[in-house]
Amino acid sequence: MRDHVWFDEILEIKDHLVSTGLRVGIFNSKHTDQAMMAAKYRLFSVVEHVGEFANRGHYICHTMDNVDNW
Repeated sequence: MRDHVWFDEILEIKDHLVSTGLRVGIFNSKHTDQAMMAAKYRLFSVVEHVGEFANRGHYICHTMDNVDNW
């Protein structure tokens, strides 16, 4: 089975979605509008699996270099 997964290059995680046990940095600070605050992360690497089963096959890593080439 081959499925293509689409995702944005910029990932935003709202701080109220992060487990309280994992809150550090921006997630550990107090904000007036909890629903609006989000940490932004830029995607720079993706792992792809080729094969029928997770314990067999090949894992391929695609990583962006310092001039934004994959």
